[in-house]
Amino acid sequence: MINLQIIDELAHKLSEVLPNIDETLKNDVKQNFSAILQSAFKKMDLVNAEEFNVQKLVLKSLEEKIKVLEDKVKDLEKSK
Repeated sequence: MINLQIIDELAHKLSEVLPNIDETLKNDVKQNFSAILQSAFKKMDLVNAEEFNVQKLVLKSLEEKIKVLEDKVKDLEKSK
């Protein structure tokens, strides 16, 4: 999942580029930006780098197991 601190930082940066407006309004806009960003990132179904790396390792392991099984099938077919 996306780190909420990153979303808050993005929302803060977006609200800072607004012209000089009332601080209360700026905080409301920041909260709205934060909610919109959270919703958008959640819909993207993103994973963090650690989760991605774990999945890469799982995939590599499975590829190796498939290769071993393919070789066994070839050997069995040859022995017929």
